[in-house]
Amino acid sequence: MPLTFHRVISAWSKCMNDKDSSEINDLLSDDFVWQSAAPEHKTPSDDKADKTETIEFTLGADISMGDFNTIYDGQEVVSGTHSAIIDGTEKVVFCLGHLTDDGAKVKSWRHLSGDYPTD
Repeated sequence: MPLTFHRVISAWSKCMNDKDSSEINDLLSDDFVWQSAAPEHKTPSDDKADKTETIEFTLGADISMGDFNTIYDGQEVVSGTHSAIIDGTEKVVFCLGHLTDDGAKVKSWRHLSGDYPTD
């Protein structure tokens, strides 16, 4: 059965919030690539990271994740949103993950963050 957005983002959150990379390490493919969907939002700093760089960044980031919402779980793609506290400000983050052919691992991840709308 292919991965779900909730499973991937829960593992990512465990790495970021609890500093435990064991689950995300198992879910990312060896040739994994992480990129921002918007060049002006460069996280990681050079706008592209492999598996090792992604895990190192996530373990060291002073960001808190929560509020996971699945948009789509498919055979090839998962997507959803989560909240992130960055520099004391809550943001919403949209994520899109491409899965390996067997659906067992994530081969790429893209994200786009923004401010929550205010009234």
